[in-house]
Amino acid sequence: MSQIKFIIYFLLIFFQNHCLKAQSFTTISPKNNILLSDSNITFNWNFVTGYSNYRLEISQDTFFNNYIYQSGLVNQNDFSYQFSDFGNYYWRVKSYTATNDSILSNLNRLELFSPLLIPDLQAWFVPDVGVNTINNKITQWLDISGLNRIAFQADTLKSPTLLPNSLNGHATILFDGINDALIFQDSISLNTVVTLSAWNENVNVFPSYFTLISCSNPNAGDQVFITNSGTSNFYSGGFFGNDFYCNGQLSNDFSILSQYKVISAFKPFSKAYFGAKGLRIGNDGYYLPWKGYIPEIILFNNLTINETDLAKINLYLFNKYAPPVDLGADIYIQYGFCDTMLTAYKPWFTNYIWKKEGSTDTLSTDSVLTVTQAGTYILSATDIFNRVTTDDIYIEYPNPNITFSDTTICFGDTIEVASNLSFDAGYSFVWYDYAVSNTTEVFTECAISLVVTDTNNCFSPSDTVIVSIDSLPLHVSLGEDLSICSGNSISLDFYPENSNALTFLW
Repeated sequence: MSQIKFIIYFLLIFFQNHCLKAQSFTTISPKNNILLSDSNITFNWNFVTGYSNYRLEISQDTFFNNYIYQSGLVNQNDFSYQFSDFGNYYWRVKSYTATNDSILSNLNRLELFSPLLIPDLQAWFVPDVGVNTINNKITQWLDISGLNRIAFQADTLKSPTLLPNSLNGHATILFDGINDALIFQDSISLNTVVTLSAWNENVNVFPSYFTLISCSNPNAGDQVFITNSGTSNFYSGGFFGNDFYCNGQLSNDFSILSQYKVISAFKPFSKAYFGAKGLRIGNDGYYLPWKGYIPEIILFNNLTINETDLAKINLYLFNKYAPPVDLGADIYIQYGFCDTMLTAYKPWFTNYIWKKEGSTDTLSTDSVLTVTQAGTYILSATDIFNRVTTDDIYIEYPNPNITFSDTTICFGDTIEVASNLSFDAGYSFVWYDYAVSNTTEVFTECAISLVVTDTNNCFSPSDTVIVSIDSLPLHVSLGEDLSICSGNSISLDFYPENSNALTFLW
């Protein structure tokens, strides 16, 4: 084989078999099709090798005919933008090289939502704002619906406790199960109630009848959210009957009691009026007081409200208090082979399943995964609302492999074999034959591999490359020199195993 042909063959084999994963331009967060409530959003994306500047682009159409926003060029992989209105938006990032060549990231959609967008909102209570306290005991909880309703407690001995930064940085309210209560100041009509709540005991069933939300001293059929004694269910004999939803599923089952859940109920064609009796939170004066947490309450009096509206409210609460799993940017390790720790712990996740792309095997069910090999790792995390979200991350280590794949050389030839890495980069080498240089010479049939070690004594074995010998020159000959007459013929002496594979050029 000529030297030129060998070089071409070598390059083809190298690029076909030993290139690392082709780097694409991908975004990280917000996730595609997510529903968010915070109008100040930070956008994140992966860096791309060879591209030094990035521009965030936001539009209200998928073709980006009308830009809402275009950032200036930035050299980091994040950018924050304050939206001025709710609605659907599309975003992407354009990356630029030093010579102004550009590529686009994948396209993403997000929806900015607020309960204010649904008509006939009667009250919206969020303890992050509008809470008046004395020694952390709540005396007033102010509604943020725009109707300025107030839930109050004049006696601080009966006031629930404000717990700041309790769930994903948001406040919650703790009712003690003894006498805590908040009372509506005004009469109210409603046909839909949505609340986020949890019980403050590690038990399987409610030990009695407890009030989450109801009116004062309710008559039969007036109850809103009352627990059923000896079960994990809400009482189905009240105003909403069996029309309860737990985490978006038609069910009045509150188990696991100590785990936060979105509880909602609605009657599309009827409403309840709470006038003189008033609406009460945590204690109705008849059933036992609520012993647990309430971070948010949303009330409507909308006869046309539907399951689509409730689904958006659920997503708003899910993503606010238990955001989807996010593993962050892809990791490209520039030097060394030491383990990489992936940490996904969040207090709102209850279960973790790690896998590697291309395999169905579970690597770990812990919140932390130790990675020792390059590849794409996938995490499915279950949150407190029993919702499963998924994210993946690509990790790349330096490539220790030999610079070509399985090959055949002619008998008597010698090839120099090298790793993709070098001494100059701070690595040491041990070859299959115990040689310790960064290259070795091969002239016999063998299986070649090596172990590359970094300065932290972390190491990585290479793939094995098979070198075969083409011994045709040993078996093909024209024989000894001889003199022949014009017109005579000569022939090859050859003994190949498969002579049909040979070609001849005289």
